[in-house]
Amino acid sequence: MFQNFRLSMAWLHTWFGLVLGFVLMVVFFFGALSVFDREIDRWAIPSSRFAPQPMPSFDQMLKPNLESMQPSADRRERMRDQVYGPLPDRFDVPKRWGFYSTHRDPVLGLFVGYEVPNAKKPGTTIWARRTIDPRTGAGLPDDHLKIGSSFFYPLHYSLTWYWKGVGYWIVGLAALAMLAALVSGVVMHRKLFRELFTFRPRKNTQRGLLDLHNLTGVVALPFHFFFAFTGLVIFAGIYFPVTHTQLEPLHEFSEQREADETGLPHERAGIAAPLASVDSMVAEARRRWASAEAWRARWAFWPCSSPMMPTAMSASTGPAPIASP
Repeated sequence: MFQNFRLSMAWLHTWFGLVLGFVLMVVFFFGALSVFDREIDRWAIPSSRFAPQPMPSFDQMLKPNLESMQPSADRRERMRDQVYGPLPDRFDVPKRWGFYSTHRDPVLGLFVGYEVPNAKKPGTTIWARRTIDPRTGAGLPDDHLKIGSSFFYPLHYSLTWYWKGVGYWIVGLAALAMLAALVSGVVMHRKLFRELFTFRPRKNTQRGLLDLHNLTGVVALPFHFFFAFTGLVIFAGIYFPVTHTQLEPLHEFSEQREADETGLPHERAGIAAPLASVDSMVAEARRRWASAEAWRARWAFWPCSSPMMPTAMSASTGPAPIASP
């Protein structure tokens, strides 16, 4: 089809860049905005503009909020096609509670994942979310205006196209095409060192733009490569779902085997147990770890926090782990 390998790489470079370059422009533009997503949230919601606060009491503030949360109407509507029969009026079996805050965003984000009865897929979860003021526990009425973290950031990695995860796959395909375009570009321009110092703006417009394209491509080549590569790695669990196909069954098998060896029950008892005081757990943990505070401050060793493993932020003692049922 082509006379040599370089011409085939030129064709690949041109068409991959042309077809998926528009997607990459959207991804990079909103990725740049997402660096400041929390600051954009605070700009959009004036009521969230206050100083960072210590983590409030779980027993007195967080627990009542978590227990009262229910999925929004739009989440319920999206869930209707995933169940047999009608949805219940209220979801009562939580699978996960979570809450988190950061130094960039003083408000407190809460989320609850509920079991979905009669779901077509086992383990289906419906989520309820709420943002509260940690000073009073009141929900923020303008929570839907979090355009930074709820619109710009998801648009960066999913195009906010959640139907069957199509957005994730389009962005992943664009990242893969970008890697192919980078490799093919290197093959096309074998004399990379010369391209680094070649810019002829006065020759003609097309030639000048092509030189600028080559120059910026060579200078930022490592950054472009790692942008695309790390994006694919972050969402590798979607593109290669090894966790659900291999690791999760292996985990279940190991749990069953351990239960058989120890004689402990493996299945749920089906009887709800009262939740112990989390505030008491935190106080006891701080008492036991008091001797380690000086060492932690000296070496700046702070545990990482994420929405799935929430941590309590304290202005006086730093992060302290919080349990979530």
